Amino acid sequence: SKTKRKVEFAVPYFRVHGCGTIGKVDFLSAPEYTFSGASERLLDLQNKLEITPDASNNPDFLPASTTFTGLGINVEIGSVFFNTTWYQYQDAAIANHRHHTVGGNIPLGRVVNSLRARWML
Repeated sequence: SKTKRKVEFAVPYFRVHGCGTIGKVDFLSAPEYTFSGASERLLDLQNKLEITPDASNNPDFLPASTTFTGLGINVEIGSVFFNTTWYQYQDAAIANHRHHTVGGNIPLGRVVNSLRARWML
């Protein structure tokens, strides 16, 4: 006869949650290009392709400051976590990006209790 097996998870902790952020960013300096003359070459290319340069396609047109919003999701499995957040800038679409994080949490309470138990024994 078939027996029912109890399903047990090897990881005792799992969590998924969303997050949001809003703020203001100040662009403190002009963009730095990887080679000299890049700014002029970009403007020349945009003129040839009849593209109007603005903050959505040319970093030289970034405003001094703008606001941003971000939406993200975080997944934790045991002590490991993965986070991704999408950032959108109001007046600087060229700066829109995703930010990914992978990391681990160190359970300090368990580490301290383990060390204390070993020291006492």
